Amino acid sequence: MLETIVLGIAILLSLVALVMVWLANYQSKTLAKQIQGVNSRISSLNHDLEIEQRQAEQELFRLWLELKQLQGEPVDIPETPSHHLLK
Repeated sequence: MLETIVLGIAILLSLVALVMVWLANYQSKTLAKQIQGVNSRISSLNHDLEIEQRQAEQELFRLWLELKQLQGEPVDIPETPSHHLLK
């Protein structure tokens, strides 16, 4: 009788442990997918930020040239490095 109770408790504990492992694995996979989505969004935002920064640099340079021309100062236009050009 005692052996049957101990065996039943052992089986029950094993099932509980199995369910806990399955839940942990499920949560791990879910979190990995969420992290991948966040990383993808961060990458996209970084790309957008780089584009906006290049556009802002170009606009600032254009405004600087316009200011110099309005002040009547001669302006030597340096070549813009290719990494600042939008494609």
